Amino acid sequence: MIGNEERRQLLIAQHDHLRLLISAVRSAAGIVLATDEGQTDPGVQTLRRALRELELQFAGHLATEESILAPTVSRADMRRSIRLELMRAEHARQRAMLSALRAEDTPPYAFARRAASLAESLLADIAAEDRDFVNLLCDDSAYPNQSGA
Repeated sequence: MIGNEERRQLLIAQHDHLRLLISAVRSAAGIVLATDEGQTDPGVQTLRRALRELELQFAGHLATEESILAPTVSRADMRRSIRLELMRAEHARQRAMLSALRAEDTPPYAFARRAASLAESLLADIAAEDRDFVNLLCDDSAYPNQSGA
């Protein structure tokens, strides 16, 4: 079994990777927004690919994050247990937003603005999770790992 520090490092690495994917979405959205009307098709296709990759990686990350943090937070104080439920609700919202954006058939500029807005929201959510949850895993003695060690 891996310890809390390894779990923490895994989540940090995943967050770093997600930030790169989010940056690609932001960049692709910016290209669409900077392109003349009628010339946006290549940019929109790039943006859709970036969103698809983000959605795939994000789904796996959310599952990992929930499986790692739930046992740790359940041993923490009640305030953090409430935050865990809020995190799960936030994850559900993020999944729904990514799915809805992927399925949207909206004009290119509106699509790009929504994608850029989602990217900013995800970056803020990741920063909050780093602050509120990932740091719970810093001290192996305070929160024993799942093996009971």
